[in-house]
Amino acid sequence: MEHPHFTIGRALIDNQKVSHNYYSLTDKAQKRLNILNCGFRIERLKDTKGLTKALIQDLMCVAPKLGKKFVELTGKNQYLCGAIFKAAWEQSPDKFNVVRLGNETDRFGIPKVELNWKKNKIDRKTIKKSVFEFNKWLMKIDGGRIKLDEWMLMEKDYPTDDELGGHHHMGGTRMHKSNILGVVDSNCKVFGSENLFIAGSSIFTTGGHNNPTLPIVQFALRLANHLAI
Repeated sequence: MEHPHFTIGRALIDNQKVSHNYYSLTDKAQKRLNILNCGFRIERLKDTKGLTKALIQDLMCVAPKLGKKFVELTGKNQYLCGAIFKAAWEQSPDKFNVVRLGNETDRFGIPKVELNWKKNKIDRKTIKKSVFEFNKWLMKIDGGRIKLDEWMLMEKDYPTDDELGGHHHMGGTRMHKSNILGVVDSNCKVFGSENLFIAGSSIFTTGGHNNPTLPIVQFALRLANHLAI
């Protein structure tokens, strides 16, 4: 598993009503929508290229009254701000997503790593439903408007020139009580070994949408206590 990271659009944000840079859906909403975790990043534009103005002009073409309101907001202590709208979300575990050694070798004769990483229908459903739910909240509080990128609107392939992932490699040596379904046992020990232990994010069975650093530290401390006994 990885955390898909993508820019999904641009937004006009009322800074009085949307004051934070990070938002995520509640557990209740995730269960109701039958989706995985998802978080949104709102990166305010410094506006060196007039992107906020361009977003307002686009809005004026499709919704003149709303566009006029946003023009008025821009003149009131800079309440209105253009933003880049990004998302990072949980990926569903997939046994066919693997990291393995290939037949090709590097100049030292060491086998190169092969990565098979793909996203499933639930992953696309998660981002799609999450954006819809966030937009409902944004409209309810009249906190701004989102202009989604074409790949999101038209359900095209994921971009190949974006962040792509969070560099969070999880699940490759997952923890399980069975050596058929997992690589390490409940004490992080590799099945079939006597003194080989793993305490990284590769032992995760699921990944959530947030950074895995603190859970990794927790597993490391837990393993240290186990080994010290």
